[in-house]
Amino acid sequence: CLYKDGSMKYSPHDYHPSAGIFSPTTLQDMKCPRYYLLSQMRGIQTKVENVHLAFGTAVHACTGFFYGHRGDYSFSELKSRAVKAFAISWAGSGLKGNEKKNLASGVVLMEAYCDFYKDDSATYLPEYIEAPVYCEMPDGTILGGVIDRVWKMGDNIVCPVDSKTSGSALTPWYWKNWTNSFQMTAYYY
Repeated sequence: CLYKDGSMKYSPHDYHPSAGIFSPTTLQDMKCPRYYLLSQMRGIQTKVENVHLAFGTAVHACTGFFYGHRGDYSFSELKSRAVKAFAISWAGSGLKGNEKKNLASGVVLMEAYCDFYKDDSATYLPEYIEAPVYCEMPDGTILGGVIDRVWKMGDNIVCPVDSKTSGSALTPWYWKNWTNSFQMTAYYY
């Protein structure tokens, strides 16, 4: 852990790609400390292809471009470039995907997303669109992550927005079993 006085329990440069900055998403892996040590600290990954991570990363590439460049292009050009950001990110993963999460379904999804939010009048703070955020915890540990965007709702009111992808239908059963993530709690903190 990196403390505010600069001391460390280990050298994060040797093990952790974020060099001492811990993200809420990876900290959820702490449910199993051995898994966290091997996957996050030592960089050892399973041979299973993580289609869900690659798809979510590609979705964030699209939405980040879409919200970060509203007003820079005509809507049709913005949509085209945002969907292309999805496709480039997906191609970079080297995965074919599965029946739900693949290049073709992602392009259709992101085109529909852009169409649906075409007239979104929410004001997002440009400096907080797909932006790294860091917070010092009471013990001096630095907690960090990437926030999707921050919605400015008034003079002194902001709301973190976090997009998630799911392979499940958003039925009443889904919402009954839904719980807020540690990630969002950390962003509010």
